[in-house]
Parts: sequence; C-alpha cells; structure tokens
Amino acid sequence: VISRIFAGMGNQMFQYAAARRLSILHDTPLKLDITAFDQYHLHSYSLQHFCIREVFAAQEEIKHFTEIPQRGMRRLSVKVLSHLKPYYRRNIFRENHFNPFDPNINRTPPDLYLQGYWQSEKYFHDIKEDIKQEFRIRQRKVKDMRILEAIQNTESVSIHVRRNDYVSDPKTKQIHGTCSIHYYQKSMEWMAERLAHPHFFVFSDDPQWVKHSIESSYPMIVVSGQYTKNNYEDIWLMSMCKHHIIANSSFSWWSAWLSSNPDKFIIAPQRWFNDSSIDTRDLIPDGWIRL
Repeated sequence: VISRIFAGMGNQMFQYAAARRLSILHDTPLKLDITAFDQYHLHSYSLQHFCIREVFAAQEEIKHFTEIPQRGMRRLSVKVLSHLKPYYRRNIFRENHFNPFDPNINRTPPDLYLQGYWQSEKYFHDIKEDIKQEFRIRQRKVKDMRILEAIQNTESVSIHVRRNDYVSDPKTKQIHGTCSIHYYQKSMEWMAERLAHPHFFVFSDDPQWVKHSIESSYPMIVVSGQYTKNNYEDIWLMSMCKHHIIANSSFSWWSAWLSSNPDKFIIAPQRWFNDSSIDTRDLIPDGWIRL
C-alpha cells in the first residue's frame, strides 16, 4: 500500500492512518509517497517526528501505479476504464472531493495507491490503539517543562487558534476561513460552566493576535512561541490537556483525538468549511460537541 502524503501535518496524519489500516487489513507493507512536496511549498513533510513505520516508496514503485499515457485517446481510455473497474481490481483509489466515509475503501486490493484526505476516524477506528502508539512524538524538546506540569496538574483546556495560512493564503482562506472570537468565547464559557477550575492553554501560529483578541476571567497561558518552537511539540502538549477547544483544523483535531483522558470534553466548530454544503458528518467523532 502506497499513500500519497501532502498538505499540512494534520492531513498527513489522516493519510498515514487510513493507509496504515489498509496495510494491516491486507497484511502488506506500507510505503509513503512524499514527492508532492517537490512542488508543494506551503507545508513540508512532517511525519518524521512520530514513531510511525516510515518507509518511502521508490520512484519506480510510484510510477507502477500512477504513470499513464501523456496524451491522446489512450490516455483518455485509461482514465475512464480506471473508474469503471470494480473496487477489488482498482490499484488507485482516489478521494475525488471531500465527502463522508467511503466504505468502498475496504473493497480495494492489497496492491494499492491511495490518494486523498480521508478525514474521518472511521478509516482507522478499529486500529485506533495502534495509531495512537505510532503518533507518539520521537523527541520532546519543549523549552520549559514546567508548562507540562501545569497542564497535568490543572483542569487544563487546550485552545487551538489557527490563522497564518488560513489568513494569508488566498486559496486556503477561501476554503476554510477562520473561527470567530465569538466561537472561542462561547466555547470557553461552555467549559467554565462544567469545570470547577478551568485553566486555558492557547496554541496558535499567531500568538500576538491571541494576546490582543481573546480574554478570559480564568487562568490562560499562550503556549506557542513562549514554550515551544515546533508544531509537533504543540500537538503533543495539546494532546496532554484534559479537554479541548479545537479550530476548523485537522491539526487540532488530532491533538484532541490523541488525548488519553477518558472523560474529556471536546468542542469543535459547527462550520468547518466556508461552503456549508460540504458534508462533514463523518469528520467529527461521536461525543464531540459542535458550537
């Protein structure tokens, strides 16, 4: 099974997890195709920071699946026939657009090239303990480990505020947009009504905006930048919090999902994309609260 890895860290984690589950299902090796980063410069390959089974596919292995005629009727016929094949004979399985969980992924053969986002835990729920083990951080280099002690010794609530590429990159901004201050304030109030002594830990790629925009009558610490230097440190520390307020971002989705607290509250935004017609019913796991 070869998985095409692209986009940001959270998306890469979904792509790995879905493919890892198929490799276990078929008892076949998993390899990663990271050639997309040769042209894609908004993000970089990030899975090396986790305890995953990291084996990269060779160019010849990738071409075995993806190389098709460059022009003419033969190219067209190859593309059309690939969509007409029964799933058990398809060697390329693509997610053409964001949609609910596709159970046909379970009908694919063991010799497979996987291309898509696969943003639902349903693609790997039955091996979730394996995934949690493999998404442990290899090295922890947090500047001041007292922040971890504070997270562990309080009724900690992570808050993720994602802005940089959601604001600066026109295409990303058009697709996602950012969560409003109202969403964060409402979510913090929801937590405060249910927790005796909430302590908010804010993680953001724009900590200065957070300091000037989000207010709390409860203890609040902006973690990113002050205590961490890398995004994988952020995702690890977020996962250590007891409760979570996530952004419309797969990055904080994973930090909440990886949390080991059995009694955790997780709040996710009701609107994940600017286009409200996109079906996100399988994106948010059962038990999470949408505000």
